[in-house]
Amino acid sequence: MKEALHECRRSSSKDFEIKGHSLLKLFDQMEKYLVDNGFISTDAWSAYCRKLLIHIENVDSNGETFRYPAAIDGRPFQPTDVEIEGLIRAHHNITLLADCTIQMLDDGRDYENGG
Repeated sequence: MKEALHECRRSSSKDFEIKGHSLLKLFDQMEKYLVDNGFISTDAWSAYCRKLLIHIENVDSNGETFRYPAAIDGRPFQPTDVEIEGLIRAHHNITLLADCTIQMLDDGRDYENGG
């Protein structure tokens, strides 16, 4: 998600800050950039990915639980029941949407540069 936002920033005439690990907040920032700049209006796939991210955010609001065995202060995270196949499908959709965003912006730049 962050790489897609960096690509948005490279395509923008305005610089903007990219920070944090909340996938939902990063997604919302990417979506806002794309809508504000006329690339897309919210579509069904984006809405579906946002629902998936809300679900993930409910379990991992700061982006640490799925990445680390313990919090920054050393406290171990409580075990979480996760349906692995569902998580894999969610990851696929979210990652593919971010990759498609990068490709779309790359193609747009190539077109504008005559390539």
